[in-house]
Amino acid sequence: MKITHKYTNLFVTTICILNCVGSIAFFSLYSLFGYTYTGAENSSIYIIYTVAVSLIAYLMFLFSKQNNRTLLALLLPILIIFFYFFDIMLGKAGSTSAYFFRTFLLWTFPAYLAGIYIFKRNNIQVLIKLLDPFIILFTLYIIRNAIFFLGGNWSVYTATGTTYQQVSYVGAFTFGLNLLMIINAREYERFKLFRGNTYQFISYCMLTIQAGMVFIAGGRGAFIELIALVVLLLLPSLFHHRKRGHFWSLVLIIVAGLLIFQLLDDNSALVSGISRLKRIFSISELADESRYTLYANAFNYIKENFILGYGIFGQYEVIGRNVHNIFLEILLGSGIIGLLLFSLLFLGALRKHIFFRKIDITHRFFDVLLISALVNLMFSGTWIASNQLWFYLGYFIPSSYSSLKQLHKSKNNTYTSLVEINDSNRKHTIKPDGEVNNG
Repeated sequence: MKITHKYTNLFVTTICILNCVGSIAFFSLYSLFGYTYTGAENSSIYIIYTVAVSLIAYLMFLFSKQNNRTLLALLLPILIIFFYFFDIMLGKAGSTSAYFFRTFLLWTFPAYLAGIYIFKRNNIQVLIKLLDPFIILFTLYIIRNAIFFLGGNWSVYTATGTTYQQVSYVGAFTFGLNLLMIINAREYERFKLFRGNTYQFISYCMLTIQAGMVFIAGGRGAFIELIALVVLLLLPSLFHHRKRGHFWSLVLIIVAGLLIFQLLDDNSALVSGISRLKRIFSISELADESRYTLYANAFNYIKENFILGYGIFGQYEVIGRNVHNIFLEILLGSGIIGLLLFSLLFLGALRKHIFFRKIDITHRFFDVLLISALVNLMFSGTWIASNQLWFYLGYFIPSSYSSLKQLHKSKNNTYTSLVEINDSNRKHTIKPDGEVNNG
C-alpha cells in the first residue's frame, strides 16, 4: 500500500498511535463529552472503536509490502495464539484466559503490527509530530479527573469510570511525552500551532497538572515512573548548554506546584493520594498489602512448576487473575525457560533502541514508552495486554544492524533526523517505494 498523500500518512500514523496508547485515547475523548465509561460489556461505542482501530491496523499491515524480517517477527504473536489453543486442548484455559486472549487480539497484536508498520514506513518523525495533539487530549482528561478528585470525590473510580491507578499512569506517561517535546523543541518537527514561546509556556504549565495528577490520585507505580522519567530525560540536559535552561525552568514550575499543593494541604483527595504514596517507603504497610499476598501466592505456584510454568494463558486460571508483575507473570506462565527466551528477545530490542537513539533524537520517544510500559508492568497490568510494550517490540524486533550501521556511517550526529540521513543515503537505506531496507 503506497502512502503518497501527506494526509493519508497522518491518518495511518494516527491509527498506529491509537493502537500504541490503547484505550487511553478512548477514555480521554469520551470524557470530553461528559460521559462516564462503564466497561466494554456496557458500551457499544467502545466495542465499535476498539474493533475499528484494531481492524485498520491489521489491514494496514496486510496490504503493505513485507520482507523476510517482518514476516519472521510475526512468529512471536503467532506463538502466543498457538499457546492459547494449546492451553484449551489441555483444559487449562477458561473464562479469564479468554478475556486476556480477546484483549491480545483486539489491542496487543494490532499494537505490535503498528510498531512494525511505523518502522517499515520510516514514519517516526510523523509520529513525533502528532504527539502534541495527544498530549493536550490526555491533559484535558487529567484535568477533568483532577477537578473530580479535588472536589471531594476521591474514590477507586474516577470521573470517567476508570481507576485511580490508570489516571495516575496517564498523568506520568503524558508528563514524559510533554517533557520530551519541551527538551527537544528545537530538533523536532511540529505543527505550526505548537511552535513558539506561547505554547512552550503552556507546556510547562501542563507539566504541573500532569505530575500533580500522580500525587492527587496516589498511584505508587506512576510515582516511580515519574521519578524515572525525570532522571532519564531531564538530568542529562544539565550537561547540554543549549538545554540547561529547561532544567531550571522545570525547577521553578515544581516550586510553583508545591506552593499550590500547600494551599490545598487540607484537601481530602490530596491528603489521601499523598498518603498512598507514602506507603512506598513503609515496609510494615507494604507487607499488609493484598498485592504482596498475591506475589507470595504466585511464588508458591512457581516453585511447583519452575521449568515450564502453567501455560501463558493457563496461569490466569491457576491464580485467578494476573499477578501484576511481569517477571512473576512470565515465570508463572512459561517457567524459567520462557523468562530466558523473553529476556533474550527484549534485550535484543533494547540494544537496537540504544543504538537508534544515538543516531536519531526522534527515537528518544521510545525512552518514554519503555519506562511507562516496564514500570506499569512491575506494579499492575499484564505483559500479554501491554500495548506500549508490544508496540516497542514491534518496532525494534524486525530491524537489523546492517541498516542501523549504514545510518550511523552516514552522519554521526546525534541530533540529525533519520529522514535527513535517509535522504542523503536513499540508495542504501530506502527502497524506491519508501520503505526501510532491512538488508
